[in-house]
Amino acid sequence: MWNGSWSTWGGTPTGVFGRPYQMRGRAWGLRSLAHAVVLSPDAMPWKAAGQASIVANVNHLALYAADEKAKLNSFLEALPTLAESTFPWVNGFGNPMWQHHYLVTELHKLASARLLAGAQQTSLATLADWAAMQPVRWVNEQTNGGWRYVPYGNVIGRSASTIDSLPDWAQQQAWWMTDQPPAVAGPWMSTETVSHNQYAQYGSNGSAGAYYPSYFWAALVAAVDRNLPGATQAWGTVLSNVTNLESWRNGFASDPRWGSTPLRDTGFAVTPVAAPAPAPQPVAADTWVPQRDAAGNVTQASWASVPAGRWLKVAGTQLNQLDAAVKAAVPGWRDWGVEGWQGVTDAWNGMAIDTAGSRLWLKGGGHAASSNNGIYRFDALKMAWFIEDLPSDPTPWSESYRRTGVLGGSFTYCAEANAQMEARQTAGTLQPVNDVFYDELPWDGKPTSRHTYSSMVYAPDSNELVMICRRLWRYSLAQKRWTYKRLIRDQPGIWLDGENGVSIYDEATREVLVSSSGSSGINRATGYSLPQNQWTDWSSPWNRFAGIADVRIGRRVVIVQPPARQTIYSSVPGTYWEYDLDTRAVVRTSNLRFADGLSQSDFAPDNWFYDSAALVYLPSRNRYWLYTLMSVGGMAVIEIDPTTTPWTARRAPAEANALPPNLRKNLERKVVYLPALNAMLLCNTAGEDMYLYKL
Repeated sequence: MWNGSWSTWGGTPTGVFGRPYQMRGRAWGLRSLAHAVVLSPDAMPWKAAGQASIVANVNHLALYAADEKAKLNSFLEALPTLAESTFPWVNGFGNPMWQHHYLVTELHKLASARLLAGAQQTSLATLADWAAMQPVRWVNEQTNGGWRYVPYGNVIGRSASTIDSLPDWAQQQAWWMTDQPPAVAGPWMSTETVSHNQYAQYGSNGSAGAYYPSYFWAALVAAVDRNLPGATQAWGTVLSNVTNLESWRNGFASDPRWGSTPLRDTGFAVTPVAAPAPAPQPVAADTWVPQRDAAGNVTQASWASVPAGRWLKVAGTQLNQLDAAVKAAVPGWRDWGVEGWQGVTDAWNGMAIDTAGSRLWLKGGGHAASSNNGIYRFDALKMAWFIEDLPSDPTPWSESYRRTGVLGGSFTYCAEANAQMEARQTAGTLQPVNDVFYDELPWDGKPTSRHTYSSMVYAPDSNELVMICRRLWRYSLAQKRWTYKRLIRDQPGIWLDGENGVSIYDEATREVLVSSSGSSGINRATGYSLPQNQWTDWSSPWNRFAGIADVRIGRRVVIVQPPARQTIYSSVPGTYWEYDLDTRAVVRTSNLRFADGLSQSDFAPDNWFYDSAALVYLPSRNRYWLYTLMSVGGMAVIEIDPTTTPWTARRAPAEANALPPNLRKNLERKVVYLPALNAMLLCNTAGEDMYLYKL
């Protein structure tokens, strides 16, 4: 919301969620803006500015409604005066109408809240009516069952350059679809593929939730409550002809965000959504209370009591229990991020692993989630968290840096440090080693919080942690301080994003090999020699692949890119690499082969941009377990068999999928096998105990 309200879109401050925003982004921005206005006291000057921003957005969106090209009541991704197809590779003008439906619901709520008055409120209501007529027309103008087919992307015109819509949805769909219209009655149908122009290419949508028919449903409910012409007729058509409506709507019980029903009496009864049946109690709910000796180590008898082959909670192992100790050591300390301790674990942050010593280190936070730049150690022999390095004292921080989180910025970037860096660059005095850069706090010289992914490693030879994320940073565990920092390849114009970062420690050469890839397009790889303190040349086989998970097995590194259901991007079939550190070569690579009913379509769609899977190797079974996001929206464990060619992927055994309840999706390097215990540890989130799986 802040980014849009105070942006300079169009060259001047406008407060408009303009062209850089997708339609759903405009919807979210308006929603947040409305919340801010409602919560602001009348005497606060910002409230009037917020209302003015709402008016500016309404005026901007009204340009779409007034444009003669908008024959089908559709907002566009582009400017209102610019015909720019979202999907230029399809014939005609492509537009994701499901994002229009987001805007319909938010405009309806905004108009109903009456935050404006007079002519401004009238303009808002008129705009909301115009937008909400789209779902009404979609149903009423398609007298066949074509309205039941709600895709990811619609073709709303015959020309990619001028739109050129036909006068109604029936004619437009007849131009686009090449097979016969379906019967009026049937289930909801949908497709992820924009180029699908046959009804036969669609699949049934069996359950409501975060999917395109559900977004359409919410938009149609808004139209009914706005009492628009034809809305009651369209509503009756839907209720009378969606044959799986009752079972489909049960999906709203677990995901109610789009499950509204009209407040206005339409004369059509809607069966209440059935409450979900209580889930069976998972074995992960069992808790082990470790017993410790005088040195704090778990006793042999206590460890022997742990049952094998099931997930258990380890009592008393919540990371956020360190909060009191941090505040006692740093008076006045607080996390200025919007997620607090949860942002340390959940914000795309993986662990550095001491396999021999059964220890794990976590440094996280970043972006708006958390300003906490401390390092925290989990000792598996003690089954307890410890503070390795205290977070920075925020007392001397500037007010602008403290407010980074609430303003939607990134704690990774410190403007004060960046100003010092740029001044030295301009003067020609910036040094590559131990000088200032935007990723540090000038008040104490420590690195800022950040999304580390898998970019931090433990180097046992020098007893240090090495983080290559933005810059190279070295932390001495003996001295308990950050001892060294260096620009990537000694150049200020080069940095390594944390996004999809993977660092590997080669103990034979004492090198750290690092690669990163991500949405910023920075796909880089390099090596760094710790004893020589210099950069080395290393080329990564996987640095151009997003979303990879990694695991180390002896002198081999295994990387897996989880499959993704193809929607509008190139296919992500699921690829693995087995890499030999001695020869510095890939010894095996291929796409995964699916078995036992598993298919690529079962995985999260590519437009979810999932990039935080975890990979663990179980030596006693010679199998990999891949923790990844599935198309149903939850996590699952996929077992990978490396004894076949190519490697075979199938759903893991039942005990593996007896996952901890509410498993978070950001698990990169937070599911770890420790050979000394012959067990796996899983860190889900800061507010939950650690989970243990003894093999």
